[in-house]
Amino acid sequence: MQRDPVKRYRERLLTSGIPEAEVNEIETRAQQKVDAATDEARRGDPARVDEIERQVWRDGGAAWRN
Repeated sequence: MQRDPVKRYRERLLTSGIPEAEVNEIETRAQQKVDAATDEARRGDPARVDEIERQVWRDGGAAWRN
């Protein structure tokens, strides 16, 4: 995955002089946040269909737009 944005940004941080230990800490904290959000989503109730359809577009609609 050459174009993986996480890997690319990691390399960018390292080449700009950020110590690897600090980059690893950033990745660890980010992964912890992702894991916590995933756990919260799994524990929560499933969204109702009307909520899902209402939150498709910024204006709260669900109609397809061309």
